[in-house]
Amino acid sequence: EALTQPMAVFMGIGGIGMTMVWVLPPALGLVQALRRAQLLPWLQHSSCTGMPVALIAVQSLLTTFLCGLFLQEDVGTSFWVFTALSAQLQLIMYITMFLAALRLQIRRSGCTLTRDCIKVYCASGVGLVVSTGTLCFGFAPPKSVALNVGWHATLIALAVIVVSAIPLALPVRRRPDRQGIIKTVHISPPLYGGEDPLSHVRQQPPFVGPEPPGFSPRGALKY
Repeated sequence: EALTQPMAVFMGIGGIGMTMVWVLPPALGLVQALRRAQLLPWLQHSSCTGMPVALIAVQSLLTTFLCGLFLQEDVGTSFWVFTALSAQLQLIMYITMFLAALRLQIRRSGCTLTRDCIKVYCASGVGLVVSTGTLCFGFAPPKSVALNVGWHATLIALAVIVVSAIPLALPVRRRPDRQGIIKTVHISPPLYGGEDPLSHVRQQPPFVGPEPPGFSPRGALKY
């Protein structure tokens, strides 16, 4: 009994550390994706240390709202619904990944069947079948959950459709003021001496998003 309180403190510290690991990397990746696609600039705001504060604030608000649903009488039903919904979304991501692997392999090799092609087809095919089957099983709740099967399936299907349709609902056309800045980079003379083949001014492709803290390209930047 004397070790109960210290172990509880250690478990709380470990839980906070695990939460930080699971929260920050996806947020950083999502911010980079938003900057590359030039979408939602208000959600791309980061602190001086590079932390996506705007996106983390939105995540905290959504988490608080979802945790409020556990205040109802049957906590097991809410937990099962959230678990099934998260699993369904993960399975949709895996199905998309396997389909992308098949498409890329078909475009790369055409109709020729090589050993590498057969490996990719078998691995992607098995993963696609298993993920699709597991996705279908997620619509059937266990008997211990006090929830109608039809209502559960409808609720999960609507939630998956709404969450999956959010990226498709984002604007496809980019605004003219977010098309990126064309930067002219003056390349400094080479360190090895001799004539520099890149001494002239090169025109770089559009730069998307703000530069990360501490980023300093070699040479002078001229807008």
